[in-house]
Amino acid sequence: MKLVGLMLVRNEDWILGFSLRAALMWCDQVLVMLDTCTDRSADIWTEVSREVSVGRVKVSGAHFPATTGWEEMLVRQQMLEIAVHQLEATHCAIIDADECLSGNLLEVASRFDEAPIRKIIAQHATRPGDLVSAPMVSPYDVNGPSRLRVHPLNTRRIDGYFGRSSGISLAFRVGRDVRWQNAADGYTLHHRHPHGSTPTHAIGGTNEDQRIAAGGVIHWQYASKRRLQAKALWYKLVEQIQFPGRSTPEDLNEKYGWTLRTDGMEAIPVPDTWIAPYAGLLKHLNLDAEPWQLAEARRLAVSHPHALKGLDTYGLL
Repeated sequence: MKLVGLMLVRNEDWILGFSLRAALMWCDQVLVMLDTCTDRSADIWTEVSREVSVGRVKVSGAHFPATTGWEEMLVRQQMLEIAVHQLEATHCAIIDADECLSGNLLEVASRFDEAPIRKIIAQHATRPGDLVSAPMVSPYDVNGPSRLRVHPLNTRRIDGYFGRSSGISLAFRVGRDVRWQNAADGYTLHHRHPHGSTPTHAIGGTNEDQRIAAGGVIHWQYASKRRLQAKALWYKLVEQIQFPGRSTPEDLNEKYGWTLRTDGMEAIPVPDTWIAPYAGLLKHLNLDAEPWQLAEARRLAVSHPHALKGLDTYGLL
C-alpha cells in the first residue's frame, strides 16, 4: 500500500505546521495543494519538507480561475490526479488542513506500517473505490457556553452530528472511476468523498457508544466560535453568488448554522492518549488566529451586496 494524504490548504498557517506534521505520522507522502494562499502556508510547507525525507511532502498549486475564490471539487480532482499519476498512490487519505487523527489510531509503533490506522485501511480498502470512514471528534469553543469553558484540547461535543454520526470519509483505494469532478448540475462544493467510492468500513462500527469511544478525525475548526461563524458566513455568500437560486437564504442559514447551535449540547472529556502523540506539535496550533474567511466574506459583501439579503451575518459585518 502506498498511502498519499491529500491536504487542501488555503491560508491555514494557524494550524498547518501542526496538521501537516501530524499527517506525516501515518501517510507515506502528503500532497499539499496551495489554493490562493497569501499567508505563511507556503513557508510552513518548505519548513516541514526539510524535516523529513526528500519527497515525503509534495506541493502543488491550483491552476484555474475561480469566480468567487472557491472551486472545491476541481481542486480535489487535481490533487487526486497528481497523487495517482505522479506519486503512484494506491490509496489516498482525505485530510483537510484543520484535521488530525486521534492519537489512539496512531500509537507509537516500532515500524511505520504498524500504525493501527494503516492496518485498518489496508484491510478494508482492497478494491478500487473502497472507502474507510471515521467518527468526527469535535473539540468545542473555549468561549462557548459556561459548561464548556475549558481548554479545547480536553473537551468534545458528542450530541448529534458532532459525535453520533456514522463518521466522515477518511481514506479510499484509487481507481479509474473514482473521481471528484463529476457533478452533473455543476455544483462544486461539499463532496468530501469522491464519486465512485463505496463505504466498506466505519471505524467504531454502528453502535453510538462504540463510535464515541473509537476516536477518529479531530476537526479543529470547532475549537473557535469565531472561525465557525466566519466559515459559515463565507460559505453562504459563496453559495448565493456562485449558485444563485439554488437555495433560499433561510435554507443557507439552516445549512451552515448547525455548527453554532448549542441546544441539546453534550460534552465529554477527550482522553489524554488522543493528544499525547502531538505533545511536541501543539506549539504550531494557534486557535486564536483571525480566520481568513472573515476577510473574504467582507470582500464578497462589498462586491456583491445583494448576496447578503436574508443571511444571518452573526454580527461580523
